[in-house]
Amino acid sequence: MQYVIMDPRQRLLGTINHAPLAAGDTFTTAANLTYAVVNVDFSHHKRSGVKTLTVVQILQSRQARTPQPVDE
Repeated sequence: MQYVIMDPRQRLLGTINHAPLAAGDTFTTAANLTYAVVNVDFSHHKRSGVKTLTVVQILQSRQARTPQPVDE
């Protein structure tokens, strides 16, 4: 399924071909950026079958990626 990807301010981020997505789903792009879907809009592109996703980027902190031991 093809999607147009927008940020919450309705700025175009790009397009993606992906399995069906719903609000609450996450996906990772080829650039290793992870996004969470907050809205799926079917109305903008009814004729073409393209849906618009409103997404927010999920940022990973360095600590989350590389756990540090805790000294007591």
